[in-house]
Amino acid sequence: MMVPSSYEVGSVSESKDGKSASLVMVAVLPPMPPEFRDQKDSDGPRKRELTVAFTREAGLWKIAIASQSVGDDPDKRLRPEDLIMGLRSDYSSGAKTDMGGVILRAEKQDAGTVYVIRVVDEEDAVFVPSELVSADFVTGKVISFHAAQNANDPLKYWAESAKLEK
Repeated sequence: MMVPSSYEVGSVSESKDGKSASLVMVAVLPPMPPEFRDQKDSDGPRKRELTVAFTREAGLWKIAIASQSVGDDPDKRLRPEDLIMGLRSDYSSGAKTDMGGVILRAEKQDAGTVYVIRVVDEEDAVFVPSELVSADFVTGKVISFHAAQNANDPLKYWAESAKLEK
């Protein structure tokens, strides 16, 4: 029931010391057998986000069995309406939110970059002005922000500061 019939790799990130890494993927699992289904389960294939941790031992990568995690279907997460970030004036007057998460994807725009990050069970879009963007802000890394929330879409933010977490 937990062996994927297919999967798509979302990101791979390696620690700075090169001794560990993690792989995040979306797996398509076979349908749950009827005797194990509850009312919310469909009778079709299931999608789950899987995180697989690895450690390097004697030069070889090994799966760290105790560090695996299975998440929910990523298609069911709350998301911003779109990635049209608008103007700074569309956001609260002061940056009142400290937040962070794993970078799922990035979209370059004229005045900066929009980073879509995973925060618990939702995806938030954070606009980072060009002068705050770093080449180190890549998929799979954890980034944190001091940001202002959008007046109309609570899943959009405008970053006043941005930094990569170690």
